[in-house]
Amino acid sequence: MKKIIATLFSFFILIHSSNLYADNEVPNEFYITEHWISLTTSFDIETKTHKIGTLYRKFFSFLLTYEFFDPFDNKMATARSRFFSYTAHFDIYDRNESFLGYAEERIFTFFPTFDIYGRDGSTKLARASMNFWGTTFTIYDPVTDQEMAMMHRPFFRVKNDWTISITNRALFERKNIDFRVLMTVLAFQGDRENWEKDQNNNLHKKRTFLNSTNAAFAVPDNELNTLKDRIATASQLAGLDNVQKPDEKTLEQIAIELERDYKKAQANTDETTQTAQERLNSFIDYSLNLIELHDMPDSRKKAIIYLLKMRLEGGV
Repeated sequence: MKKIIATLFSFFILIHSSNLYADNEVPNEFYITEHWISLTTSFDIETKTHKIGTLYRKFFSFLLTYEFFDPFDNKMATARSRFFSYTAHFDIYDRNESFLGYAEERIFTFFPTFDIYGRDGSTKLARASMNFWGTTFTIYDPVTDQEMAMMHRPFFRVKNDWTISITNRALFERKNIDFRVLMTVLAFQGDRENWEKDQNNNLHKKRTFLNSTNAAFAVPDNELNTLKDRIATASQLAGLDNVQKPDEKTLEQIAIELERDYKKAQANTDETTQTAQERLNSFIDYSLNLIELHDMPDSRKKAIIYLLKMRLEGGV
């Protein structure tokens, strides 16, 4: 009897997972969990109740390639980078080599931004834009700028575990975005960050900026160093050097509140028209102005300074 139940359960999971891949049925919330031990980048894709599949970066491949498998290790889709592409560009195909869409990064930038295209290869379905802290991709409709999904990872992390939430189901379904395009964005983002940590980071940033075909999306090293100096000066003037920083949980909560309040203050500003440098300066200015408030506790000021330094130094 137990064997029959187990067989029926496995059959149900197989059918459910196959339907998800075939019909592009996306749960309202699901999770991308990176494996602790693996020869290459790999993630489990799952909901709270069942596993949807697994994503692997192909170990031996001339082009950067990610592969998607169902819970029974049947390959369901492949994302391949393009050889002749300056920015990160991934074409996604199903198991029958039918084209599903592609994701293309605008430029290597302080605020990673990907454009997501549909099956016809020309219709832009969405824009995935990273927040200041490097923790959340928000998926927007490129026409109306409405939010339709969020992809979030913890502020403090030892590996890349993401939570994907569909915030506007009707709009997301109308766009018919294949969820594996979003998975590819997350996998590549983590890989790129790891590669940058493994090499001389400053040299990499400088080379990226100098080779950039669109400086509007880049922030040069000298500008970052200027901002770091401003933050250090603000800390000294506020007398925060000997103030103890809050614990990690408090820091993460302050980071969330800081960005939320900043967005409210900038409600009438269209970020899509700003350069990366302008966005960065605006957020730093807003944050440092808070440090000058007399009624703000020193512990919170210390937290803001610490968070800003971490972000600019690549600690987040």
